[in-house]
Amino acid sequence: MSFSADGRVLAVGAYEESSAATGVGGDPTSDAAPAAVAAYVFTRGATAWTQAAFVKASRPGAGDSLGAPLALSGDASTLVAGAPNEASSETDIDGEETADTSIQPGAASSY
Repeated sequence: MSFSADGRVLAVGAYEESSAATGVGGDPTSDAAPAAVAAYVFTRGATAWTQAAFVKASRPGAGDSLGAPLALSGDASTLVAGAPNEASSETDIDGEETADTSIQPGAASSY
């Protein structure tokens, strides 16, 4: 869980979320990727919190755990979400994500 500096934006990881949606704003109702995990972003209005975003990895996989660690910048313009169990063998930024040939090296995504 992470708050913006002014406390009006909150990002939380959803540990058991299993949607196969990708990126920001996908369909959270699919259960095709068990425990791939997600992050939700909420904003505080005058009297209540409202969901502002549903965030998934660009290629979610079962057990990847995206959002298990996450951080929101002070001005809430950037969210960084870790995926400690992502199995891609890629070592470069914006590299090829499709080869799940490593044993949980992890990854981080910025939104």
